[in-house]
Amino acid sequence: MTRPVTTTGEDPEIKPKVEREMTTIEISDGRLMQNIPKEKNMPMSNEDIEDKILEIIERDGLTEIVPLPSNLSPEGGFYPELEEKIGIDTSKLLQVFKSLTDRGILKPAGVEFKKVVCPRCLSALNIINLGCPFCKSINIARQRILQHEACGFLGPEERFTEGGKTVCPRCGAEVEIIRGQSEEVGKDVLKVHSTLFICYDCNEVSTEPYISFRCLTCGMIYDLVSFESKSFYRYAINVEALHKTLELKKPLKIIAEEVSKKGIEVQQQVMITGLSKVPHRVNLLFKKDEKIMGAIIVITDKGESHLHEIMRVLVLRTDTGIKNLYVLSYYKLDEDAKRLAQFNKIMVIEDVFSKDITNEIVPQILKSMEES
Repeated sequence: MTRPVTTTGEDPEIKPKVEREMTTIEISDGRLMQNIPKEKNMPMSNEDIEDKILEIIERDGLTEIVPLPSNLSPEGGFYPELEEKIGIDTSKLLQVFKSLTDRGILKPAGVEFKKVVCPRCLSALNIINLGCPFCKSINIARQRILQHEACGFLGPEERFTEGGKTVCPRCGAEVEIIRGQSEEVGKDVLKVHSTLFICYDCNEVSTEPYISFRCLTCGMIYDLVSFESKSFYRYAINVEALHKTLELKKPLKIIAEEVSKKGIEVQQQVMITGLSKVPHRVNLLFKKDEKIMGAIIVITDKGESHLHEIMRVLVLRTDTGIKNLYVLSYYKLDEDAKRLAQFNKIMVIEDVFSKDITNEIVPQILKSMEES
């Protein structure tokens, strides 16, 4: 069972120390060519959102994520347990859900509800119109055919109205139209036998109206033949995959927090463009007084050879001029990759989970940046 969660705004307990969008930075000779906006002005990247989602799930012990329908949003629904705490919209959240689903952390556990959406703009904001199936006019009226249970009289609803009361025209008994299953024992009632729709434009009578929708976003009119639908899923949490993912994220999180305590600005998941104008991705970027101090590249692959990853780091250093590049490998590197890194004076920290990140890895990184 899902534990109750307060959804009254952004949760200060999970606000990360470092919040950065995947930013492209152009540099030359190790210096920024343009200032980087402050963290609070930057939108969250998908990875930042993912980190917050995983923290909420773990902290609150969630076992499922359930959507609620919304008549005020073009999306048609939302996930209050997450959106209101993180401060993001549904479309952004669904992008991250797809990534988490692809990696097995979330699993669709069934459709919670569906929404009719516009075939042009996919907005769920609409109004429903009932019209004539013959001429499509909305100038129609509903006429119910009622039956008095006691005497069996059958006729249109207007025949049962007399002097402001509901009276059977055959037996004169005062009656009441029952609604749903609210019939009271012994009460003289009318039941709805059928419903007709009368068109005041073409005078045709039909048993079913023509149903159409007007999109409140783009104005398109569509019907039950042309509409699209959007499914909102209930998601189950794969606890084993969740814990594994959180463990993989922990080293970078600890490094970012510890280094930032020393007055060094830390950016996560940054794209750097050097002289070649080719973008390079780094997992952590360290900066002080608008000067890049260093960067971390993470290797998570267990593969037999890591030469390609080390070559990528060498290309990055040549192109950007960043001197302090640190390679963190979650597992042991092969000997050829280690020799190539050592020959080119690239710091490699392998088998990260076997080391004390706070007291062993962070001091190494800080010391090398101080000496450069």
